[in-house]
Amino acid sequence: MKYLVLSFVFMLFFGISFSQNREETRSDVVKGKESGEIVKGKNVAYRVMKDDFFYNIKNVDIQDTLWYHFGGELAPVKMRKQIREIVYKYVKMENLRLSREEFVADGSLVISFILNKEFKVEKIMFSLNHGEVFGEVGERDFWPTLPMDFYYKIEQEIMKMEPVIEETDKKWINRMDFKNGEFLCLRVDYERVVEALNAKEPETKNNAID
Repeated sequence: MKYLVLSFVFMLFFGISFSQNREETRSDVVKGKESGEIVKGKNVAYRVMKDDFFYNIKNVDIQDTLWYHFGGELAPVKMRKQIREIVYKYVKMENLRLSREEFVADGSLVISFILNKEFKVEKIMFSLNHGEVFGEVGERDFWPTLPMDFYYKIEQEIMKMEPVIEETDKKWINRMDFKNGEFLCLRVDYERVVEALNAKEPETKNNAID
């Protein structure tokens, strides 16, 4: 009888330890991964390329996606606003574990992409800021700790959207050589996300009352 009780206690302890370890080593987030690793979500898999400042991730199902996030042209203003609104839509208040005061100013998400002849986004790369080069591992871990399905939802909506681009912007975009490394990009700062969600929170509460 004593043996059975001890066996049960051991199994219970092992089960708790295993579940805690799984939580600490989640396979669906980029944090802690190295270049070449594949990170999977429910509906997607992303390949990781890590440098001193970013975890760069690309969808394994999209061939020849950009790897580089430096040297891109800033996307047109209205298009940047469109894409940022998509990102804000998928971040939840419970995701905001870090306050703006605790988060360094350059904790950011960079989205790089190219356009087809119809000016629609066809290939995307996400660059998730981390602070390891400065020894600030805990301070810039917001974007790398979000699940891959978060990025997949954003990627799918961006690729389906009808970009708002002024005719004057279309002229210089048409001169870009997307086939040979040129690309558009934009940055989404953590503090802007906090501001956007705080602005929407009163609206959400009012709608709930109505």
